[in-house]
Amino acid sequence: MPETALDGSRLLIDAGTDPPRVWLETEEGPRYVHSRYDPRREAQRILQQLKVRDGDLVVIVGGGLGYLSRELAATAAGVNTLVIEPDRSTAVTLGCRSEVGSASELIVETDSAQALRRITTRQMNLGFCDVVLYVNPAYAAAFPAYVQSITASLRPGRNRSSFRTAFKPVSRQQVGRVLLLDTGYFLQAELALGLSTLELKQATVTVANRSFRFTPGSRRLRYEAAPDFIPRLLQCVAEFKPDLLLTVNHLGFDREGRLAALLQELQLPVAVWYVDSPTYILNGQLQGVSYDHHLFVWESSYLPELARAGFKNVSHLPLAGANHMRGGGAGERLGRGVFVGGSNNSGIRVWREKPRLRLSEEEIDRIVAAQRARPDVGIQQHLQNAGVAGDSELLRRNTESLLVLQTTRRERIELLRQVPVDVYGDEDWSELLGPGRRVLSPVDYYDELPEVYRRHAVHLNQTSFQMNSTVNQRVFDVPLCGGLLVTDYRSDLADLFDIKRECVLYHTPVEAADKLRWYLDNPETADSVAALARRRIESEHLYHHRLRTMINTINARLREEE
Repeated sequence: MPETALDGSRLLIDAGTDPPRVWLETEEGPRYVHSRYDPRREAQRILQQLKVRDGDLVVIVGGGLGYLSRELAATAAGVNTLVIEPDRSTAVTLGCRSEVGSASELIVETDSAQALRRITTRQMNLGFCDVVLYVNPAYAAAFPAYVQSITASLRPGRNRSSFRTAFKPVSRQQVGRVLLLDTGYFLQAELALGLSTLELKQATVTVANRSFRFTPGSRRLRYEAAPDFIPRLLQCVAEFKPDLLLTVNHLGFDREGRLAALLQELQLPVAVWYVDSPTYILNGQLQGVSYDHHLFVWESSYLPELARAGFKNVSHLPLAGANHMRGGGAGERLGRGVFVGGSNNSGIRVWREKPRLRLSEEEIDRIVAAQRARPDVGIQQHLQNAGVAGDSELLRRNTESLLVLQTTRRERIELLRQVPVDVYGDEDWSELLGPGRRVLSPVDYYDELPEVYRRHAVHLNQTSFQMNSTVNQRVFDVPLCGGLLVTDYRSDLADLFDIKRECVLYHTPVEAADKLRWYLDNPETADSVAALARRRIESEHLYHHRLRTMINTINARLREEE
């Protein structure tokens, strides 16, 4: 009994003939999958028309009984073949799996977008060779929507690899054209505006509309590029001819290193600005990136670790003030202090699920206490001081990540229990801080947070312990909105500000509570300190200032390499 296939077509086989007659029933009637008389000769004729070359990737949509793929394997040894079956019933019934040949791969994929992804992946693995597409006419009639989706991206016949034909590397000594990978990260708009301010030409390629993790880690954090990301990237490279590709946190790069290898073959320099922990993001997946990338890290304590890993071009580059935070602060403001930040509960739950070093609660408490007492010392050193070691690099990194989150949570809980401020954050704060504390929902960075900063005169800040020396985004954004920030001490503050005139620092929760209360009672003094900090930020610490430093650093390196 024939099985139902996609689009209402039906596969029928007459095995009583030699060769067997195979056809698909469509609305227009039966469409034979092969010649009813001499399918091998038909395959030879098709092969002559395709004019394949060594190194090509031949994509066959609708392999049927495998005559064409067998001819390819027999007469074109240097050709790779990908046979796509759009319906499981046709693939199983026709028995293509055992017939496609040693240099071929069969995929059964009912989703045409996924089929295109598989084609692109195979092409990348083969060094971005040309793709030669053949569509079996019977399949085109039986599965019209599926085939049209494929041919919208690949035309029948030869599809020349765009970077081989249209992109020619040039000798670079100065960056003037930047290709920005758009991953939806919150700094995306600031980078684009900063490049415009510096009058650098730019183009953007969107990667995907999902979360922002380089390594999947869990289903919730999975990051996948769109199926057509690589073709769009190559088209942009060919047309725009950038001098540099810029991304944040290595977003857009795959774990297997295919994109990194492609960009290396294109001889296109890559700049990556890490504004989160490289330990969390890379998580040991160094094969996915190139050691030649220009890395800029917002926290200087990661520089030795990245140098030991083999990266040659690593520099410190702190965060900066976001342009959309500028302005405001005028008018009547609330007389209550405020804290904006998460409890880290969700992150701790994720990292607890990962394999890590087995530590007793006493050991954890001792290490967390040591880090809270010396935030300027990295968690790696605290683990070493505690005599904790492990044979597995992965277990050690996972343990470090979890302990950083736990330390930050404990510090914030103790601080907020002693300092009476409103809290904008996750719902776990209500349970952690107990009844009577005003906890409000999280706010969007672009649309809602500026108004929160402008509505309150005095803000409380506690820096995550993944930042041992540097400062977080609030240090710049709150003064730009006209607010005063009462913040814990980090050594980079002295390099960025006049800490006696432009900052209000605390070292203990009691000191934080006293200073917050004093500045709430003396709003004119609070406004004066905030204004000084704001002038400093606008003159030295906006994102275009950071991008100028980045581009100047890369230009100097490029000149040295020539």
